[in-house]
Amino acid sequence: VLKDILEVPREVKVELSSALENAFRSRPEVIASRMRVEGNKALVTAAKAAHLPAISATGGYGWRGFALDQPLYNSWNIGLNLSLPIFQGWALAAGVDQADANLKAAEASNGAVMQSVVLDVQQQYLALQESAQRIEASKKLVAQAEEALKLSQGRYNFGAGSPIEITDAQVTLANARITYIQSLYDYRVAYARLQRAIG
Repeated sequence: VLKDILEVPREVKVELSSALENAFRSRPEVIASRMRVEGNKALVTAAKAAHLPAISATGGYGWRGFALDQPLYNSWNIGLNLSLPIFQGWALAAGVDQADANLKAAEASNGAVMQSVVLDVQQQYLALQESAQRIEASKKLVAQAEEALKLSQGRYNFGAGSPIEITDAQVTLANARITYIQSLYDYRVAYARLQRAIG
């Protein structure tokens, strides 16, 4: 069964700082941007490691024989390789420079993504606060319209008012209630948009 629940729950309280922290943790574009920065840091480390000497060791053990009718004998081998990057036409230095440039570009892109998320969350948070204030203002409008209707009915009962005055007060009250319902709806929409902005 679908139900319209427009009342603002009292337990729902959103803090801007926690909303931003959650957005930084859960929004996919922030996670992807952070991973790009981490990947580029690893590429810089790898490019710098290309300047270092490389040592590798090999080894093997096996059985072999030269003919089918002769017995097998065991054999083993061990090898050690050392390579030094002495000069490769500045390719290693250029690789480090390129990796550094890619890292700086990824960090700049990450900063732009973070600022975009901050702006989005702040805008939605402020829209939520504004809609909550409109709810309180529209409640007061409803209360004033109800009081005005009571006064006009009292004036009419004592012969000092007219039916037109009562009708005007009823229309004003109906409009105030519509405004209140619209403010509740706007709050729910603003809350959903903030949740989407948080991720």
